[in-house]
Amino acid sequence: MGKHKVSIKKTLTPEQAAAYMKKLAEGLLDGKLVVEEEDRSVTLAPCGEINIEAKAKTKRGKQKFKLELTWATPEESEEETALAVKEASDLAEKAQAAPPAEKKVSPPAKDAPAPLSEPDDEKE
Repeated sequence: MGKHKVSIKKTLTPEQAAAYMKKLAEGLLDGKLVVEEEDRSVTLAPCGEINIEAKAKTKRGKQKFKLELTWATPEESEEETALAVKEASDLAEKAQAAPPAEKKVSPPAKDAPAPLSEPDDEKE
């Protein structure tokens, strides 16, 4: 699926903003959100679990509230699952094709200090 983007920036009254939010909420419930700006539009199909991120901030006579909703589309979920299955299958094939690697242990170097031994409690 290609990228489509519409950005909206408007100044509304509290009543107008609430009406806009109400239409968005209705679209969520209906499973179809249409976001339009002049001659462009993006249609979204919210489904499954929806992740919500809300931020509120006040600063020097200005207040801000941001709301972000995200969800996976069925096509993306199926593609991600197919990709994960393919990657797991490829890894399994590589593991079967390659012989197990031998673990090599090198002897300590001549200059290496002797390993520290733990004190014996019985030597006292």
